[in-house]
Amino acid sequence: DEFYYKTKSRKNSNWGISKLMKQFSFDAIIIKHPKLNSGYIDIPDEIMKEFGNRQRIKVKAKFDGYEYRGLIVKMGLPNHCIGINQNVRKAIEKNPGDKISVSIEEDLEERTVTIPEDFNQTLTQFPEAYEKFNKLSFTHKKEYVEWIAEAKRPETRKNRIEKAIIMIND
Repeated sequence: DEFYYKTKSRKNSNWGISKLMKQFSFDAIIIKHPKLNSGYIDIPDEIMKEFGNRQRIKVKAKFDGYEYRGLIVKMGLPNHCIGINQNVRKAIEKNPGDKISVSIEEDLEERTVTIPEDFNQTLTQFPEAYEKFNKLSFTHKKEYVEWIAEAKRPETRKNRIEKAIIMIND
């Protein structure tokens, strides 16, 4: 696959210096994960060399224009890849076997999750769960928050918050 990259200046406000960031663009085929109901795309070796062949790289990506923050990882597969989960595939209306346009750049921004007020209030009532939740990765925190936010009925949301506390404590 052919790819190209462009550079853009990114000012680091902590140090007052500019750093050149590379943005890579290429086309890829969504591959079905062999064990999960998920897909992924392989990252070209040339791009991995630019990233220094590190094992995990936080990236900002665009898949057919849809913005996504994720990781380039090995996932036990032969090549470095980035996951294309069901939500992304639904948003871009693509499935395994389909070709997509990809744009990625390293994500150096801090990743934060906005915790809904009702979930936060419940978490603070359970100090052990609150502490464990705060130690979770960005992705796991985001998954809990999205799962709770997707509830359509108030009682479903309340049940999901209660279940989340139990799951976090396990």
